[in-house]
Amino acid sequence: MNGRAAFAVACALLAAGCGKGKATPDAGPIVDAGPTCQSNADCSAGQVCDTRSGTCGPCKSSGQCALHQSCQAPSPNQPNACVYQPGYGGDCTANGDCQAGQLCRQGLCLPSNQVTTCPSGACPSGQRCNAQNRVCEENAGCFSDSDCDATQLCNAATHLCDPRCTADTADTVCQAGQRCVSGRCAQCGQDSDCMGGLTCDVVAGTCTNGNTCFSDRDCDVPLVCNPATRQCTQAVPPCVSDEQCKVGFVCELASGRCLAAGCAPDAYEPGNHTLAGAAAIGPGPDIQVQDLTLCGGESDYFSFAMLQGDLVQVVVQADPLAAQTFDTALLDPQGRVLASSDLVVNGQADADGTFAVRIHSTDPEQPYGLRVSIDHTEGSCQNDAFEPNDTVVQATHAAPPGLPTLAICAGDHDWFSIDVPAGLGLSVSETSDPTLGDLDLDVYASDGTTLLGRSATARAAETVTLGAAAAGGARVYARVQGGDVRATNQYGLSVSYQLDADAGADAGPVDVGMDAGSSADAGPDDVDAGSRADAGPGDVDAGLDDGGGA
Repeated sequence: MNGRAAFAVACALLAAGCGKGKATPDAGPIVDAGPTCQSNADCSAGQVCDTRSGTCGPCKSSGQCALHQSCQAPSPNQPNACVYQPGYGGDCTANGDCQAGQLCRQGLCLPSNQVTTCPSGACPSGQRCNAQNRVCEENAGCFSDSDCDATQLCNAATHLCDPRCTADTADTVCQAGQRCVSGRCAQCGQDSDCMGGLTCDVVAGTCTNGNTCFSDRDCDVPLVCNPATRQCTQAVPPCVSDEQCKVGFVCELASGRCLAAGCAPDAYEPGNHTLAGAAAIGPGPDIQVQDLTLCGGESDYFSFAMLQGDLVQVVVQADPLAAQTFDTALLDPQGRVLASSDLVVNGQADADGTFAVRIHSTDPEQPYGLRVSIDHTEGSCQNDAFEPNDTVVQATHAAPPGLPTLAICAGDHDWFSIDVPAGLGLSVSETSDPTLGDLDLDVYASDGTTLLGRSATARAAETVTLGAAAAGGARVYARVQGGDVRATNQYGLSVSYQLDADAGADAGPVDVGMDAGSSADAGPDDVDAGSRADAGPGDVDAGLDDGGGA
């Protein structure tokens, strides 16, 4: 029996009614009904459950409320209650909870024409796709691991996506002073990891004095979290007149903040308000830009070059008390958001290219500076965008001219499917810097197991060429792998169709790893047994000059 049911039974047993403080002469002693709640769900709307006493009452901080709720007085002279923030509600969790023609967005059932859907997972800037309902919602930070990408875990205290790590990757993934704790980069995992009398906030993975806050939700109302000190303090008193502001500033009565008398554009205005007009800055590793200004809720874009695997930290140098007004995002070369936060964003380049940072503030005027720190990690290996394609079933489709930016990590196998038109031959090449790691190329028939050609030299280009008799009118598979399991490298894959005469149809598969004696017009005494047109699968690579088998 839960608390509410026990309380009801007790009330029914009391002849004088419930809650009057004494029993009637015939009722005997008052029955102890026990706790009235075990969670907020047992309380009236807006109230929270004090689990220590088992009683319902007003909230003290937003952290006691559900996500997207804040602790505040619904109206003057009323006790604090958990109230949904604008744009959020508790009407639904899934589209099926709503009527026909409506979709569930942020807990509200809305007409479908008022909701942006994301069947492909892409959403406008500042929003992210709800994977369950496939609708775009406000990007308010992470609340579970599903809100982060596969390389990250959600920090429940900071609502930021922290990098996943292992004992082997901690040195490259984690920051100075952190170690890998339960798969997440953290300063501590228990109190003994902290010094100076500090204790470990296990959820945040940070050593604290016990009063550390990460957002206003952690503080008792009306205190707020000072982002500079991570302590709960009184909010900065609002200004009510220009006299309370320093020279050159005026008081904006609507917000109670002192703002510059006139929002002066910076040196990059107005051309960098779009991604296409992003101002190029750099080169790295340490880029600093000062004397910047955001006016009228605009966005500023800056671009810089990175190599695949590079780590980057973007720091917006602004008033910490204005952190909640900022939205800073790291964008990949296609304009997709890789990471976002308020004043500090960390990310990693998944390919060579030009990346960008977008800075936005909801304030009408914000001065700031920008620092971009790029760390080129020579030892890291970043997979390409086509993973996973480690088996023939997962093969990535390739067509002429090929795919220019690919990567092999240790122990990796990249498979590609190629459809060859009837009557044409095929040439497939893998090009890389062999000094960074030797890569080999195999080409298989449509069954994915019969080897048609192999190139396993130590040269920069590995090429397999097939005639129309072997490849024309069929699907073939190319596999690129390291010469040994430790090899890592970046490479390009070139694909071209060739006329039958150019492909050497009468010679069978041609491998650039073969010596001159295996050319298409070689005489009978010169042709290597593995390069004859009628050779079986087991003989295809018998003539390789490196002697390697399949």
